[in-house]
Amino acid sequence: MPIFEYTCLDCGNTSEILVARQDEIPECRSCRSTNLKKNISAHSSLSGKQLFGPASPCDSGCCNTPTPGCPGPNTCGNM
Repeated sequence: MPIFEYTCLDCGNTSEILVARQDEIPECRSCRSTNLKKNISAHSSLSGKQLFGPASPCDSGCCNTPTPGCPGPNTCGNM
């Protein structure tokens, strides 16, 4: 059963709605209106083994500019 994101054209609320059947008419969770516009939303395509660990405090995009918690210049990834 796919989950779609809709914006209500009556109240402006945006919500994700589970659509069980193709002929089902979704309704707004706030005002119960069926005057909805289906949004195009991005999906996650991550799967499998994690390749990278969590970002370190030094991951600022520039190893020559230390950030709080970073031991000093040119030390990115060495924590």
